[in-house]
Amino acid sequence: MLALADTGADEIDRKLLSQDIDALNPRIESESPIADDRIAKAAKQLKRPPQAIRERYERSAKQFGLKLE
Repeated sequence: MLALADTGADEIDRKLLSQDIDALNPRIESESPIADDRIAKAAKQLKRPPQAIRERYERSAKQFGLKLE
């Protein structure tokens, strides 16, 4: 996931793809579904609407093989 997340992803996407929503390692596991509570946490931490975060995860899901709940 590291190489994929660092290629072509903007700063917000890099944060969303990191385990601690900080753009640093470790990255989230593509096998683990992204739950609504993670979306809510990311929205709060990044000061963005939850729907905007969900849309970013949906785009990343197609690109990086992620799953959303």
